[in-house]
Amino acid sequence: SSVQFTDIDLDMSDIGGPVIWYEPANTAGLTEYSVYMAVDASGTLRKYLGNVSVGQTIFSLPVNTYRYTGKLLYTHLIVYARN
Repeated sequence: SSVQFTDIDLDMSDIGGPVIWYEPANTAGLTEYSVYMAVDASGTLRKYLGNVSVGQTIFSLPVNTYRYTGKLLYTHLIVYARN
């Protein structure tokens, strides 16, 4: 589903704020959602940020989360459902 993010961190190199998504209609068998930063919408070179349980649709990304690793710039936030 659609992932929404509002950056409340004031630094250009950092991000932080609520990551919000919609749960699928059928959550049977799902246990949690994993949140990542990635360099594209396909999840390339993703970096793990954390998990939340099914039933929750907001992940609080801490302010001062650095968007760079070496020369990589993470431009996408991705949420995967896990079982």
